[in-house]
Amino acid sequence: MAQQTIPTEMSMRKYLFLLNILTSAFLLFQIQPILAKGILPTFGGGASVWTTSMLFFQALLFLGYFHAYCLSLLRSVKLQLIIQLTLLLISAGIVSNLLQQVAIEDISSAPEMSILSILFIQIGLPFYLLSSTGVLLQHWYTQYTVKKNSAYPYYAWSNLGSLAALLTYPFLLETYLGLANQKILWLILYSFFLLINAALIVSIYRDKSILRISKVRLSINKSKRSHLFLWISLTAAGVMILLSTTHLLTLNITPMPFLWVLPLSLYLVSYILSFSKYNLYSRSYWLPMFLFCIFAALLMFFLGSQFNSLSQILMYSLILFVTCMVCHGELRQHTPGPENLTLFYLCLAAGGFLGGMLVTLMAPIVFIKLTEYPITMLLIYLLVGISYFVSRSIPNLPKSKIFTAWSMGLVGLVVSYLVLDKAYTRFDIISARNFYGYLTVKDVHIGQHISRRLVDGTTVHGSQNLTKAREPIKGYFGSNTGISIAIKYAQRQSIMKMAVIGLGAGVLAEYGRNADQIDFYEINPNVNRFANTYFDYLPNSVAKTDVILGDGRLSLESELRQLGSKQLDLLVIDAFSSDAIPTHLITLEAFHLYWQHLRENGLLVMHITNNHIDLKPVISALADDLNKQVQIFKSYSNNLGNYASEWLVISDNLEFINLIESKRNSTKLVIAEGDKILWTDDFNNLLSVIKI
Repeated sequence: MAQQTIPTEMSMRKYLFLLNILTSAFLLFQIQPILAKGILPTFGGGASVWTTSMLFFQALLFLGYFHAYCLSLLRSVKLQLIIQLTLLLISAGIVSNLLQQVAIEDISSAPEMSILSILFIQIGLPFYLLSSTGVLLQHWYTQYTVKKNSAYPYYAWSNLGSLAALLTYPFLLETYLGLANQKILWLILYSFFLLINAALIVSIYRDKSILRISKVRLSINKSKRSHLFLWISLTAAGVMILLSTTHLLTLNITPMPFLWVLPLSLYLVSYILSFSKYNLYSRSYWLPMFLFCIFAALLMFFLGSQFNSLSQILMYSLILFVTCMVCHGELRQHTPGPENLTLFYLCLAAGGFLGGMLVTLMAPIVFIKLTEYPITMLLIYLLVGISYFVSRSIPNLPKSKIFTAWSMGLVGLVVSYLVLDKAYTRFDIISARNFYGYLTVKDVHIGQHISRRLVDGTTVHGSQNLTKAREPIKGYFGSNTGISIAIKYAQRQSIMKMAVIGLGAGVLAEYGRNADQIDFYEINPNVNRFANTYFDYLPNSVAKTDVILGDGRLSLESELRQLGSKQLDLLVIDAFSSDAIPTHLITLEAFHLYWQHLRENGLLVMHITNNHIDLKPVISALADDLNKQVQIFKSYSNNLGNYASEWLVISDNLEFINLIESKRNSTKLVIAEGDKILWTDDFNNLLSVIKI
């Protein structure tokens, strides 16, 4: 194709190109945390909700890029424009689905498929079209020039728009707007996008020069097979390290939009820096940092949960950013010319979808821990070596020496992982992993005793001494804790009715007496299996116990509709998953539900022991709204097997409040009025209560 000059009107039209690219990218990435947060309560508030949502977004991104690739092969740009404009008009008629609640009858058997179905109904076609927009616009832009890589800066601009969407979400939208208003604002912006995109399409349609120039088929034969492999594999590896890092962060701290968008933002920044016209990737700087990050990643994988939230965020972010810079920097080394632009982006989307599939669907089947994190680091090490040898810019060193050093490094990494893994798992009896997390039963030797522990992610959810036939309850549930005091008070009645959201090892069943009724609500079937198989609390309880599988709040809502109030003496919220508590269990609507199930003078007890989240300002505001008092019970760890714990008892029962005034570990919870934070189902923000 002969060299073409940019038409005069293009000097103005290029700004319309840029505005469309920025707007589509902004909308594409801002809808992601909005949708994921919206469905989080339905699926127990677990860390896997975001990774599964990301699989959906990657799948639609791949389909959108494939759509752009197929359109670019059409000889007639006029037909390309007509097809795209028609689909945009169709999307305008169905985008309001975003505001609809999608009902899925059974989410327990296949939660991943339920999430994918909900997201497709709510945003399928609009997201698909937004995914294709950036690539199509870059393709149309290249019709004005054949300068090599002339459209790649637009890819950097696209990622900049995506980054702006992610950064504004936790600090602006989530802070000041409820979920319903967030969706309405997004729909307004989408309407604006439809207008400017239609204007650009019409403008291109009327330009006879571009219609004539574009009647040239793309040449895809110039791409080397090795480049195609690297385009897909490096992109897949980048997505894998992004998702596995996010999963670890949200497992160790808590699932919240800030910890979703921070890793994704760093991922996009690495794309921006690598694909800007300055191309800030240099192997001499980034590869040494990457080698350091591999060993740091191994240490964080095994020991990261021991650090505070700020340290974890900083370390995981550094590792992720450097690793993504290496993946995307190496990718930039192998970019094709404009004739293969859409094929290149199609490979990127395919790689992203492949990476999402491997982490979201395959890893939970293959690995019982989050082993995909260190495995991905090793995979990237391998890919960097392949890219290094494929690249034309190899320094003047013998290839044999480079290969020897690279191989020795690989062996060292594998050995390091195996040594750490053996030390970390030496007490393991059994492990299991599913959508809701990964569980391990450990027999830990402490002196002459063996303590069997149920560990959910990084948190002990109950323990039992195997060397004594019977001993006082310990851990978070000991005799001087808030839950023990509340149970003993409730047992002043002839029969105690208690419900517990969160089963753990079933320790609270030990408190039951003959005729007492204790109902446990547990969303993770593996927890129920382990509690009944490896611990004695449930099987040996003299109380009447029942385990209801499913989300606790949703189950209580269903029971209220069908059977009425349970008239409980005690309702216990102990629903931590690792260090996270699902936000939908601590909203105003949830508290109203709890009090409908509690009898008059009943007690609501909440376990808020947490390394990273301070829930006291939220619970104080909720109690005020319901005219209840909050008593806080603090216990400290000791060498007798008790753990440090914080329990809150919410009630208007004056007899109970007067009774516990003499307890040394009990005080009335007092939060300054300006520090209280009232959460609702529509408006809640975990970032506001995170401990730094």
